[in-house]
Amino acid sequence: RWRFSTRVTPERFVELTDFPGIKPARYRGRFHWITIVEVPRFPAAYLTELVEWSYQRAFASLSKAKQIAIRTSHN
Repeated sequence: RWRFSTRVTPERFVELTDFPGIKPARYRGRFHWITIVEVPRFPAAYLTELVEWSYQRAFASLSKAKQIAIRTSHN
């Protein structure tokens, strides 16, 4: 069974962990990570939105030099 984890805001963490198919991520739940345990239950666009937000947050936390390096390596 396929599953994945992603980070969310504290507000969304409380909201999403009430949904069937989503639970706090093991060992990372206290840092507002969730695990989608029933992937087919959710629309792909919604899951993509969650992952993109998590990626953008992680990317923004990098130094400007690392951000530039990543941007240039993807072009």
